[in-house]
Amino acid sequence: YWRDWSSDVCSSDLAFAWVDRVVCGSSFVADAIAARGVVPVTWFPLPVEVGTVSQHVPTVVGWPHGFVFYFAFDYASVFARKNPLGLVTAYTNAFDRDEGVALVIKSVNGDRFPHERAALAAAVADRSDITLIEEFVDDGMRNAMTASCDCYVSLHRAEGFGLTIAEAMYLGKPVIATGYSGNMDFMNEHNSVPVPFSLVPV
Repeated sequence: YWRDWSSDVCSSDLAFAWVDRVVCGSSFVADAIAARGVVPVTWFPLPVEVGTVSQHVPTVVGWPHGFVFYFAFDYASVFARKNPLGLVTAYTNAFDRDEGVALVIKSVNGDRFPHERAALAAAVADRSDITLIEEFVDDGMRNAMTASCDCYVSLHRAEGFGLTIAEAMYLGKPVIATGYSGNMDFMNEHNSVPVPFSLVPV
């Protein structure tokens, strides 16, 4: 229902005139929206359930052998926020290419962001132990990739909820992720490895 707000409401808040309450999927998002102070804001955690999981990941997608760290992201969700370059840096600092460890980064929509895509490709160019998988796959195959990894890693700069992290935990995978934003509604030092952080503008 439309509300007749007082004239001192700034134009950026006019969208709130269409709602009486905002319900968010995480406390992180709720705090951000509540800061506007226009309408009541509450949050309710998203239910997480992983659907069909394909039996195995075909070799055609280039899934490696050995202990596999895994991360999945969408270029359209802001490259700097998802921070795959930070993950590559952390991984290459931790492991040499011949240690029997691998990193798989699954992405979509890279064709829409050629500069960012080129930056990621350049960052992994001399590391045969890092695999980039860029094509779209169905839900069963996407879930199979998560189920096939040995550890899910997300060094994001912010997540509204952190669905891929939650899905990995649902599938019983160890998770290493930035200890900040929406994922901290379900992550803690007892069920995962939250990574310390310093806030930076992106």
